[in-house]
Amino acid sequence: MGADGFRAKGGKKLSLTIVSTSGRKPRELTEQVLKSYLKAVGIELSINNVPGPKLFGRPDGLLYGGEYDLAMYAWVSNIDPNNIFMWNSKQQPPAGQNYTRYTNPEVDRLTVAGNATVNTAERAVIYKKIQTLLAKDMPMVPLLVWTTLNVVNNRIEGFKRS
Repeated sequence: MGADGFRAKGGKKLSLTIVSTSGRKPRELTEQVLKSYLKAVGIELSINNVPGPKLFGRPDGLLYGGEYDLAMYAWVSNIDPNNIFMWNSKQQPPAGQNYTRYTNPEVDRLTVAGNATVNTAERAVIYKKIQTLLAKDMPMVPLLVWTTLNVVNNRIEGFKRS
């Protein structure tokens, strides 16, 4: 531990940078909490919030180029558990959206298998195995889940929930 309260090795301070989108108060507050938690264990956290296109842009976005230590962002998924685009190693940029650069040959195999079958019972087994491996490897830490609430007048016919 250095005199400044941060860990160092060979004269180099243990310092990480987190990137996220600017102007998002919940994320900014979360970053401040993370900064205080990491400081308590001797890790410096710098915050680099940028406009959405600078974070997500192709080919010069921070996520696309892997220019970050930690990143905080959201993604939208649908009811189908197919997550090949996020966890398969062949989906690392520039091919896809595996921004974490996560690599696990078993997850690769399972994401392809899950994407190739329509049998719901088989898919359930596959996706449970994927979730178990992700929980073990922790390539990403989910912080919250946004809930969508649909309010529809009962006179509307044919509405399908999202």
